[in-house]
Amino acid sequence: MTDDGRLDLERLDECLSSRTRLVAVTGMSNVLGTINPIKSFDRGGSGVGALVLVDGAQSVPHAAVDVSNPQVDFLAFSGHKLYGPSGVGVLYGRREWLEQMDPFLCGGNMISEVGMTESTWAELPAKFEAGTLPVAQAIALGTAVDYVNGVGFDEIGRIEQALLAEAQQRLSEFPRIC
Repeated sequence: MTDDGRLDLERLDECLSSRTRLVAVTGMSNVLGTINPIKSFDRGGSGVGALVLVDGAQSVPHAAVDVSNPQVDFLAFSGHKLYGPSGVGVLYGRREWLEQMDPFLCGGNMISEVGMTESTWAELPAKFEAGTLPVAQAIALGTAVDYVNGVGFDEIGRIEQALLAEAQQRLSEFPRIC
């Protein structure tokens, strides 16, 4: 990490080894406000080839996330950070990786065929949907996504900048706050 809290891409190779399977990074820090340069992330020049998971919980409500970026294998965010309900979220994964993965939970319609000695998983995304899904929360999350897209990220950014300017102005009125 750099002194200002960003990913230190210059030193990334030092952190990776042949045993590294997954690199999890935050897209935007809720602590420092830093926005990490995910598009510049190259999985390490050493050719380690680890998968990359981006924690988009803080960034998704503020900026469009380009999952076609070849540096992003997985993207995760919770619904409540996007003005949606709690208890539901999104885990995006590249099809090539999701097809290779086995589910870690069982239930529902995630199995296509069952035999005496083997079974076949259902097609994506059903093979990862164990048990009863939180249907109401999923519908509400879709509505929250529609709302954010309707407002637009340019407008969201404009509002955030106006709020920041007002907060800075009001805080500057207090002599002990720098």
